[in-house]
Amino acid sequence: MFWADSNQVGYICTKPLHSSQRIEDENPEEGGCVFSINVVVNFELYSVLMSYGPGIKVISPQKVVRHMRNLISKAHWLYNKEEKIQSKKNK
Repeated sequence: MFWADSNQVGYICTKPLHSSQRIEDENPEEGGCVFSINVVVNFELYSVLMSYGPGIKVISPQKVVRHMRNLISKAHWLYNKEEKIQSKKNK
């Protein structure tokens, strides 16, 4: 399951991640939705989920939550590393 913010909901509803996609919960006040999909967890799934950036958050299963957290941490580290390199060049 994953949560999508109001910026992503419309797109995800019209272009489902998978044919098994279902809306599990809607929050009209904030515009976000919780979706479920029944898929094999693989590289392609992680790539698709990452393509939504901060517009989605995986809720379950915990194995996928942990892996997404790890991928995002690595991306964060890479961007921070780039800032450190740039600041050294500018000194």
